[in-house]
Amino acid sequence: MMPKGYYNRDHYIRKMQKHEQEYLNDLADRKRFSKEERRSISRKKDKDQQHLEGLSSFINEQLNPYVFNNKYSLYSIRSGKKILVADWATNLETIYVPLYTAPIDTEHSITRALSEVTDLEKKYECHFKRDYITVPDPEWYETNSPFSPQLNLKEGGFTSHGSWRNQDHLDCLLTRNEFVVTAPAVRGLGKGSYELGATILHYLQDIWKRESKAYAHRR
Repeated sequence: MMPKGYYNRDHYIRKMQKHEQEYLNDLADRKRFSKEERRSISRKKDKDQQHLEGLSSFINEQLNPYVFNNKYSLYSIRSGKKILVADWATNLETIYVPLYTAPIDTEHSITRALSEVTDLEKKYECHFKRDYITVPDPEWYETNSPFSPQLNLKEGGFTSHGSWRNQDHLDCLLTRNEFVVTAPAVRGLGKGSYELGATILHYLQDIWKRESKAYAHRR
């Protein structure tokens, strides 16, 4: 155990004298940063840090303390590295942390991909409304599955068959890595029309299938 007063005598952690404390406090209180100094400090932060701090500022200043859908509230720490979502309906909270940050203009950007999909949808919407393209109806196949027969959707596709709107009850053939779009999503893409939404998805599927040949398999 160190003797009483040891730290006050240590050269490296010497406690400042009272008049020095007052001088430093006064100096800190009078310090003002010019616009150029503030810009310089901001420029020293990398883009990732600026992005996360900007997100934090937006959440805390624009979205807080509002409750969305009478259910959700959002909060963020200043660094933006932890975002809290409070669910007042279930009395639960979830903490989100950034998985990664990436430029929007790269080929692997999710934002860029979504933008391209939206552009394609707008580009071909009028064309589809003229019924120039028809979506093939999937056929039933006998299989070794206990659920046979099954609709063959191994190449993707759309079906208008079935009686239950909110309950899965159609047995289908699917392959690994395929993605099934929900009926409400199809209706939304077709601006209320299931057939239009399915036609757009069928056309986009062909575009992406051709594009897939340019890339190697990866998760």
